[in-house]
Amino acid sequence: MHPEFEKVSQTFEPAKLDDARRLSWESLLAIARQIRPGMLETQARALAEETLRAKGAERFWHKTHVRFGVNTRRTFSEMSLPGVRLQDKDIFFLDLGPVFHGYEGDVGAAFTVGEDPDMVRCAADARHLFQQIQVRWAEQGWSGKRLYDFAQTAARDMGWEFALDGASGHRIADFPHVLYHKGNLVSFAGTPISDRWILEVHLRHPKRMFGAFYEDTLTRQPNPWLG
Repeated sequence: MHPEFEKVSQTFEPAKLDDARRLSWESLLAIARQIRPGMLETQARALAEETLRAKGAERFWHKTHVRFGVNTRRTFSEMSLPGVRLQDKDIFFLDLGPVFHGYEGDVGAAFTVGEDPDMVRCAADARHLFQQIQVRWAEQGWSGKRLYDFAQTAARDMGWEFALDGASGHRIADFPHVLYHKGNLVSFAGTPISDRWILEVHLRHPKRMFGAFYEDTLTRQPNPWLG
C-alpha cells in the first residue's frame, strides 16, 4: 500500500464505494438499453443524466459522456462534434461519473447497433483488453506504468490504436478524491491496491473513424453486470 497516493477520508466506508460501483453499472446498462438509432448525442446525454438521478445520483463528479460514431474517437477532454446521430450500423459508448451517497462511481463501456464486424470487435476487444490488464495487476502485482505499457503494446497487437490521452486511469474514493490524490494511474510506479483505482481502455480503429471505451475499478471482485 502507498498511503500518500491512496488516501481516503477518516470516515471512508469501503462498502459504500462498492455500492456506488454497483449503482453506476446498473445505471449504465439501463441507459444503454434506451439508446436507439436516430437519437442525437445530446438527447442520449440528457436521458443518461435523468436515469442516473432516478437511480439516486446526487451529482456528477465528472461530465457525463455519451459518444456516438465519429465522436467515439474523441478523448475525454475533447468536445463532441455537434449534431451526430446514432446510425443503424454504429457504435457508441458511455462514460459515467455519478456520486451516490457521497461516493464516486466511474464506469464506461461501448455498445454496437447493427452488424458492423469491425465495430463489434472493437467494443469486445476494449473489454477483453481491460480483463487482460486486470489479470496482470491481480496475479503479478504490476505497477500502473507497467500496466499501461502492456496495454499500448497489446492494443497494437490487436490491430488498434490505444488512445492514452484522457484515458490514463486515476484514483476513486469518497467524493472528491482529488482532495487526496490528483495524479493518474499511468504514472503510478507502485502496485495499485484493490478498489481505489480506475483503469481505462480507449481503442481507436487505425483507419476508420470510430473507437471503443471500457473502464471499471481495479478489483479482485468480478464484474457481474458486464464482463
